[in-house]
Amino acid sequence: MRGYKIIFILLLGVFASESSLAQTKQELEKERTKNQRRINETRKILKEVSTKRTTTLGKLNVYNEQIKRQDELIATLNLEVKYLDSEIEENEAISQALKNDLAELKEEYASMVYAASKSSGSFSKLMYIFSAKDFNQFRRRLKYMEQYTQARKSQIKEIEYVQSELDAQTRILIDSRREKENLMNTERREKEEFRRLKRKQSELVGDLNKKERQLKKELAQRKKDDQRLAKLIKDLIAKEVVKGKSTIPLTPEAAELAASFERNKNKLPWPVGSGFISQKFGKNPHPVLRGVYTENDGVDIQTNQSEKIRSIFEGTVMTVAVIPGNNNAVMVRHGDYISVYAGIKNVTVQKGQKVDTKDALGEVYTDKNGVSTFQFQIWKGFDKLNPENWLFRQ
Repeated sequence: MRGYKIIFILLLGVFASESSLAQTKQELEKERTKNQRRINETRKILKEVSTKRTTTLGKLNVYNEQIKRQDELIATLNLEVKYLDSEIEENEAISQALKNDLAELKEEYASMVYAASKSSGSFSKLMYIFSAKDFNQFRRRLKYMEQYTQARKSQIKEIEYVQSELDAQTRILIDSRREKENLMNTERREKEEFRRLKRKQSELVGDLNKKERQLKKELAQRKKDDQRLAKLIKDLIAKEVVKGKSTIPLTPEAAELAASFERNKNKLPWPVGSGFISQKFGKNPHPVLRGVYTENDGVDIQTNQSEKIRSIFEGTVMTVAVIPGNNNAVMVRHGDYISVYAGIKNVTVQKGQKVDTKDALGEVYTDKNGVSTFQFQIWKGFDKLNPENWLFRQ
């Protein structure tokens, strides 16, 4: 009996630790699902840019993103396997403890049965009870026989309970081992896909290195296009700013809108339903040209063809302008904050129009190589802000 109580306490401790383990396991499963969704989105974009045989930075950007997501997925799968290893080890310890306890209980029960059969061989239970010298001894012997019978019944119940726990633990072990095997198979497939993507990435970089002159020409043109866009933004902000000041004057309603915009930092929705950041804010090393850096006033987001570009927050359209190299640009004012979307076709809004969060502004422009990229910026007065600090982390 003592062994069973010890095992019961052990089980309680393990179950308590497993509740926290299960929570972590659920988080890993959620992370794996999220990574798989991102990979599927990127595969769709990759399929679109792969319809053109042209080797472009846009295609390389997709491979870079796919490799990054693939690496994250493999890391998550690896952690899940490690957690399952720990879970299996604990379950095996519980199973062994239950087996030991079951053997002890059966041994105790066998001793009781043997003692009972031995006593019944010399005289019957009734003779034992009625051979009492006095009434008190009779009562004690009767009580003893009742307790002995009850103990045997209780022992049988305990054996049955421990046996059922052992059976349940065995099923858990079988399921955990099967889950681990499936995860390891998935991990092997994803690692093979990772190696395939790395080979393609290496081939693309090699091909692009042969186009150094063309890449430098494209870089110079991009710089001019970005300068035109920055000038437009600054000119429009300058018109809103009171002379001698550096900030945009706000009405009470506009001030409340700006405050609401600030409260939603890190929670603002993405300007597209799916996509990834192909170039970050600020200074970035060129993905191919060594020692060459680019400067970005916002972030470049690569997405699917004909993807809707949406306003990240409620506000008023400040302007819709044609920017050479950036197709159409739309600027939306949110108090003294301004969101900028450059690289739009089929614009669906006009200057002065009120827009809500996630209202469509137009569609992403797709270039002749099948690459669908637009630039997204956030400004406060004349200050450029990093959009990644404002958007919800996907």
